[in-house]
Amino acid sequence: MGSRFDAARRMALTGFAAALILASCASSDESEELTSPTSAPSGSAEAAPDESAHEASPEPGPTADAPLLGSPPEVVAHAEDWPLPNRDLASTRAVFNSPIDSTTVDGLEVAWTADVRGGSTWGNLATSPLILGDRVFVAGLDGGVHAFDTTTGENLWRAGNRGGMYGPSGVAVGWGKVFAIKIGNRLRGQQIAAYDADTGEQIWATEITEGGSELNVQPFVYNGMVLASTSGFPAGVRGTIYALDQATGDVVWTFATVEDEGLWGNPDVNSGGGAWYPPALDPDTGTLFYGVGNPYPFPGAQGWPAGSSRPGDNRWTSGTVALDINTGELRWGFQAFPHDIFDRDHVLVALAKAEDHGLEHDVLVSAGKGGVAFGHDPATGEVLWRTSVGLHRNDSLESFSAPVEVLPGAQGGMVTPAALADGVFYAAMVNAPSYYESDQVSSGGEGTQIFTRPSNVVAIDIATGDIVWEVKIETKIPEIPAADVFGGMTVVNDLLFTSTFFGELLALDRATGEIVWHHQAQGATNGWPSVAGDMIIYPIGLVEEPQVPHLLALRLKQ
Repeated sequence: MGSRFDAARRMALTGFAAALILASCASSDESEELTSPTSAPSGSAEAAPDESAHEASPEPGPTADAPLLGSPPEVVAHAEDWPLPNRDLASTRAVFNSPIDSTTVDGLEVAWTADVRGGSTWGNLATSPLILGDRVFVAGLDGGVHAFDTTTGENLWRAGNRGGMYGPSGVAVGWGKVFAIKIGNRLRGQQIAAYDADTGEQIWATEITEGGSELNVQPFVYNGMVLASTSGFPAGVRGTIYALDQATGDVVWTFATVEDEGLWGNPDVNSGGGAWYPPALDPDTGTLFYGVGNPYPFPGAQGWPAGSSRPGDNRWTSGTVALDINTGELRWGFQAFPHDIFDRDHVLVALAKAEDHGLEHDVLVSAGKGGVAFGHDPATGEVLWRTSVGLHRNDSLESFSAPVEVLPGAQGGMVTPAALADGVFYAAMVNAPSYYESDQVSSGGEGTQIFTRPSNVVAIDIATGDIVWEVKIETKIPEIPAADVFGGMTVVNDLLFTSTFFGELLALDRATGEIVWHHQAQGATNGWPSVAGDMIIYPIGLVEEPQVPHLLALRLKQ
């Protein structure tokens, strides 16, 4: 088995996984590093933020002066498939209309594979494909946009320019169009483009990056708009969420996720914010929820230790924002980690509607690379509970003068999409540390050591924040010391699907966390699957020649 993964392993250890976008009991020899699944002491980094870290406007009601137009007709028509990045508006990644469950999962077999040629430094598929009836749509990190036949995997069309993106990227579908990031003249993601869903012909493309910024997020569609966000780099850039008119590509509104226009006084050094993952949306109140990336530099820059080039909380970085879907106006903002110096992108959001989850009231869950999940009142942002997961070491430091190991590191924590079902939040915790020589040297995550400690999958009660269960994921590949779970979470009935980096596809019993199914893919994956009917489709983005990146479709035996 080793030869099949040698090339992928070499690429990962020399830089691929250090740049992955952006996870629970520890082994007994590290049990002292586990944090409590309850509120942290007031002096720790996980303590409840003060008033400067959380502000709320009055509780929003349905938007009256600009009525919500709703989802595109394709999303409505194919709501039982996988028409949105995280399947539904609430970003639950949960499916209950599939015949796949614990009694049938052993019947999954390969239905087809579809080549998605191309790639960047980090592979070519770090996203969720969309499934709408007889079509599957996906975008690669090389800028290619693809349509495939759902039944056969036949390639129907390809569009887009060649280049390279950080990712995760991806597509959105609506109003007869496929929306995706397009490579610009710097050979990076600089535009949002609309392609004809039947032919792939470009309809419009809008340049929305300024100052050298880039687009990396998977777009999202609603209310006649396509939404995307720039990432908060390089220096001088404020990560910004854009809403574009789906018909013309014109900008409808923008929201800068860094509040301070002057980037805390040092725009020649500082940057930050932006969104890496799609939002959650409450259509009843017209509220859009985005997780926000970290401030930069981290932990500091030469002459500017511990982020002193950017004094203050640096809001709204490493936090969550709630926006009016029609105007982009801020309804409330929250910071999980004010003045973050350890790259703790707080980028995951999922909304639990009370009637769907047996709750007394709605709950918004936010989480990210800091390894802490929060339950919020979605109307005000009030923190209802906070739960720390996995291994934590030195992550509450405010400064340091000697080399230090930090857990979770810059590519660790809850770094890939989570799932919500029946009042439970499911996430993967990557226990990968980063090593910093000093608080004046920005590592960008290059000091992160992956494959050194097992990842964990955790189930959290969203009414209380209590951990329901927590399991360690061990790899079956002898050459790999520990499995890193970069495969996100996907609920299908009584199962929870995820994957390890080196292509171990797993299904866990949703009640206990026990692994009940395993399939070895022919390559490495840092993407997450989509489900429709009796089929589950995984993106396999990093492979060894002569193979190419591909979609892997598994279907129940007929």
